Amino acid sequence: MTNTLIAERPAGGPPRPYVFPAVDRTRLPGGEVVAAHLPGQRMAYAGVLLEAGVVREPAGREGVGKITSDLLREGTERKSGDDFALALESLGASWSASVDTDVLRVGVQAPVDRITAALELVAEALRRPRLADADFERVRGDRVAKLTTAWAMPGTRASEALMRGLYLPESRHSKQDTGSVASVSALTLDDVRAFHAEHLSVGGTLLLAGDLSELDIAALGRILLADSAPEPKPAAPAAARELTEREIVVVDRPGSVQSVVAIAHHGPRRDTEDFTAIEAMGTILGGTFNSRLNHQLREVKGYTYGARGGFELERDSGIFSASTSVHTEVTAEATVDALAEIERIKREGVTEDELASTKAYRTGSLPIALQTPGAVGGALAQIVEFGLPDDYFTRKYAEYTKLSKDDVDAAAARRLFPEHAVVVIEGDAEKILPGLSDAGIGTVRVDAEGEA
Repeated sequence: MTNTLIAERPAGGPPRPYVFPAVDRTRLPGGEVVAAHLPGQRMAYAGVLLEAGVVREPAGREGVGKITSDLLREGTERKSGDDFALALESLGASWSASVDTDVLRVGVQAPVDRITAALELVAEALRRPRLADADFERVRGDRVAKLTTAWAMPGTRASEALMRGLYLPESRHSKQDTGSVASVSALTLDDVRAFHAEHLSVGGTLLLAGDLSELDIAALGRILLADSAPEPKPAAPAAARELTEREIVVVDRPGSVQSVVAIAHHGPRRDTEDFTAIEAMGTILGGTFNSRLNHQLREVKGYTYGARGGFELERDSGIFSASTSVHTEVTAEATVDALAEIERIKREGVTEDELASTKAYRTGSLPIALQTPGAVGGALAQIVEFGLPDDYFTRKYAEYTKLSKDDVDAAAARRLFPEHAVVVIEGDAEKILPGLSDAGIGTVRVDAEGEA
């Protein structure tokens, strides 16, 4: 047997046609059913999307949305937590829940012939949760313990300072998505009940994906959306800070042998027309192991084990961010080099080889990522949350096949603002301040506002 050494990575083949499943919408008094039929798929996903994201949390009650979400599977008015878990298990169903900036999503995956019973459990948990004192105390205690641990880990303080640099103090975006140790510790069960009553008790959007040929879609919708519901009130605006110059912020971590470097600035909303070009540019800059940031900071300079960057775009706002962890003694140099890479792609654009590789990666991975009912359900959630067209993912795939260097270069020039970025460095201030001041990359100040 002869071994052959291949010195060059095999090139990807031409993209195959891809079409996202057709989306069917059914309007009911309590909301809407958004469904995707997947012929032959014997598993199904059923989920509900609610206007109960962290932007809906009252001031001083940050974290109440995630606590409420955690409590939904701790039992209902008719079932204990153990009984509810056994009911899910008996159906072969798996539960999922998430809370992001704008929405809360709860869902189940189960065999198609059991999805109706699984959805009935979701409706019971969502509309009639037990919300018992003992469960609340335990769930809140677990969350406080996790937040306390996270505060002790490198990066948490930098992330908090970064959001304070991007948004005004009155903005919910300026505080941790999870809430802080202080805000979560102050929560009461009455806070949870009030949040549930206002945002989770009625209405919503039911998401369905699977072989729906033998299911009554409207009947499934009535299980969850039987009652009429008022239109949700608009959430408070993001209240972004206007950034007119680069700001260098040091979060002191005495004795730290590494520094966390985080760079961020504002970006467009998720429904922006140039999203595909922005995503491709972000992938080239910091989205993969072969990205420019990782190559320069890890492979060329040896500062770090990894660097990343990209855009996170939401309903009302968006940010670009890049981050890495480096040895304390090279903090200033790594920060200068990271900013230089962002400035270079903004000024010079991308290469044809970089674009070809990214297009092959994105067109190859998108169809694979959207094969399961759960993944299609997640895609439906994006369509609903951000008001995207029902055929958005078909369009996105086609856009990638046609994406040009000019498109991506224009996105880099239009959407990157390293000259107006907030740069947060969490590390040993005594050791890193002189180098940062000498680097001449912006006015340096020490941040002391952090809250665990």
